Amino acid sequence: VLECDANKFACFNNGTCNNQKKCVCKSGYVGNFCEYAIGCRTSIRSCLNRGECVAINENSDQVRCNCSDGYLGDRCESQYWCNIE
Repeated sequence: VLECDANKFACFNNGTCNNQKKCVCKSGYVGNFCEYAIGCRTSIRSCLNRGECVAINENSDQVRCNCSDGYLGDRCESQYWCNIE
């Protein structure tokens, strides 16, 4: 059962848990626990190479990718190498 609890399991991204134990998401977020930025739910905007899609701010559906180490680009599509000598 997908339920939130204000004392044990809260909603993500500043969502609130209502009396029916359901998350009420802030503008720009969706999901059972408000875990997705709206723009992150589309395959067009999905991040590559284990990048994390995050909302730029909670009042819009604009998103960006936080790339994992070794990757860069709008969707973390490019690999880079850093040689330290």
